[in-house]
Amino acid sequence: MTVNDEHTVLPPDAKLVADRGRLVEAIKITREQTGLGLQEAKAAVEAYSRGVQSQRKANLDSNDIPLKAVTALHQGKLLEAIKHTRNATGLGLKDSRLLVLAYLAANPAIDAKLQAFRAEQRKARLWQVILVLLIAAVIAGYMLN
Repeated sequence: MTVNDEHTVLPPDAKLVADRGRLVEAIKITREQTGLGLQEAKAAVEAYSRGVQSQRKANLDSNDIPLKAVTALHQGKLLEAIKHTRNATGLGLKDSRLLVLAYLAANPAIDAKLQAFRAEQRKARLWQVILVLLIAAVIAGYMLN
């Protein structure tokens, strides 16, 4: 079987392993399931990895994030938006975070809504701390009497 790097289709198992960065294992799976030689399997896995990386780069450059991530931002959940972006794009944590932040920079209304939501959360946490301190003071005062 001859291989043209651009037209070789990796077995699904090999793609999953390659997506996790385990290229040697992906080459082994490709050899076992396709009958390719070592050099051909290596070339096929490397071509696939280059394609995945260029697709991830295109995703990062486009400032597009998945709908679930946009919904999470509207709910004030930045970390959840990053998680959804990471799952949908296959990007790493840092790149997913940068993509979400770029989306927010391109959409100031959503960013303002997120910032307002986070300010409300901080205010609510402050009141919770004050309440706990007041309860602790009442208990301490009661125990001293």
